[in-house]
Amino acid sequence: MNREEIILMYEKANGWSPEGFDNTVKELERFAALVAAAEREACAKTVENHRVGWADEDMELNDIAAEIRARGLTSLQRQLIDAGALASDPAGLKTMNREAEQNGEEL
Repeated sequence: MNREEIILMYEKANGWSPEGFDNTVKELERFAALVAAAEREACAKTVENHRVGWADEDMELNDIAAEIRARGLTSLQRQLIDAGALASDPAGLKTMNREAEQNGEEL
């Protein structure tokens, strides 16, 4: 979700635009990022709950869950994971996402 989409959704929900209220827009962006992360995690867990105990099928489901979670990564995080320089552990990624957000990167 980008800034314009967040503002448009806010306008639809509340009937007025937060544009021009920089702190409000920043708060909305942070809130939207948290909501999106929670929804990704819920979707990934739903996929993981369909594991059946067969290695091949479970590996595919694990890959799907990982792809859902990866949608919240910054491009730098994706590059580091692809290069093997960063483990895809959720705790480390949450810290990196928080830092990226503080630097103004879109998540």
